[in-house]
Amino acid sequence: MIDTTSEHSLFRGMLYNKFPKEMPADQKKFYRDNIPVTINGTPTDFQKFLKANQKCKDDFYVVQINSIEELAKRAAVTKESYEKAQGKLNVQKEFLQKLKDAYNKDMLVKLGRAFEQNNQIRQRMQNVFAKLELAMS
Repeated sequence: MIDTTSEHSLFRGMLYNKFPKEMPADQKKFYRDNIPVTINGTPTDFQKFLKANQKCKDDFYVVQINSIEELAKRAAVTKESYEKAQGKLNVQKEFLQKLKDAYNKDMLVKLGRAFEQNNQIRQRMQNVFAKLELAMS
């Protein structure tokens, strides 16, 4: 029978958090090189912690999730952050699309003007050549 009150039967998962940008390198190294005895008041699962720490990238540190509820909260925060970032991305996409449309419209106007100017120059050149032909004949 499984004893649900035993610390050995608790759910434990390892996730990664990003170090704050302002954290000094020596403090990051300390976090990476030392294993905490407890995380959030629960004994650390050393095997999972070591395995996760080996795979951890330099800018991240390992955190232990001790329950399904903590994992659900973490997932909710991640989802909220994703949706916030997605909203910002959509705003930027809309801005860039408007900018692109404005530049395309401006380009078409300038292209139309250049075409008109080219036609005027061509007509003038035709008139000049016509007058030269008349003068040479």
